[in-house]
Amino acid sequence: MLTGIHGNDDGTIGRADPEIFEDYVLQVEWLKARFAEEIHEKGVKVNILDVGGYVSGSVDPAELVESVRDCQATVIVLAFCWTRCGTHTYIFSLFCTFLCC
Repeated sequence: MLTGIHGNDDGTIGRADPEIFEDYVLQVEWLKARFAEEIHEKGVKVNILDVGGYVSGSVDPAELVESVRDCQATVIVLAFCWTRCGTHTYIFSLFCTFLCC
């Protein structure tokens, strides 16, 4: 799951938000506890990556790509506002395509 930022209603990438990242961490921990047996049986693994540093420029984009590759993701969830709109959806779709190469 890629999270930790806001999207703007015009489709542009918004600000980083460490609090929203922490909210998602807590939600995933709850899901892991609630569905522990099923998660274990099916071998489900959930990783949450904070892309806030990438947006603010404090993280090298290559480091973010490497972090996602290290997860060996088969599904990538974009967990921020307005993902159905414009610029950042396009950017992250390119980013995700790049990861598969």
